[in-house]
Amino acid sequence: SGRQQFFPRRELVTVEYSIEQTYRGLYQDLRACLGEGGQSLEEAKRSGALTFARYGLWHYVNPAKRQQKPYLEIQRAGANLRGLIRIMLFKRLESSVYAFRETVRRLTTVHQAFLTALERGIVAAGEEAQTLLYESDSWDESDLLEALEAVSQSYRAEDFDLERLKADITHDLGVLGHIAELVSPITSESDAKLQTLKQKLAEAPLTAGKRLIFT
Repeated sequence: SGRQQFFPRRELVTVEYSIEQTYRGLYQDLRACLGEGGQSLEEAKRSGALTFARYGLWHYVNPAKRQQKPYLEIQRAGANLRGLIRIMLFKRLESSVYAFRETVRRLTTVHQAFLTALERGIVAAGEEAQTLLYESDSWDESDLLEALEAVSQSYRAEDFDLERLKADITHDLGVLGHIAELVSPITSESDAKLQTLKQKLAEAPLTAGKRLIFT
């Protein structure tokens, strides 16, 4: 009607909750499982933390092959990827118990498929192999291995220290299993972040009208 319209002035409020309470006092234990930034594979293994070996395959390439293609490419990618996966896990940990639990479950499935491939002499590396691994729970095992072998031929098993790689993947599966056991008893009712949100939604002014949640 010819009048200027404005959004109302926004009033921002920080709502705090306890992540220690959310994880029932297990936060420091979970943090230890995720390791320290910049840890070497050996340091992580000694401390009982994840080695993130699957994301640092260059470390398992035989020294004589490390400066050849395609291993130079995985050196550059792996240097950052291990740190990024660790940060992703911390983000899921803070996001919600459910998000963290599902991420750990998915990583476990992928690591198991990767280890199965290693046992058959297949190093499942590269973008196509990555896609197949993340879809592994919907594949028949024999079909999956055949597909992984077809897309991973650039990464020859004889160019890797397979025994050390298998040992570290097995170690990480053990740590993921331990993490899953720690968070398994935590229900939505004991998720402090979720319960804090529900409490705020039941208070004025959020009880009046519609609420929009960005997540």
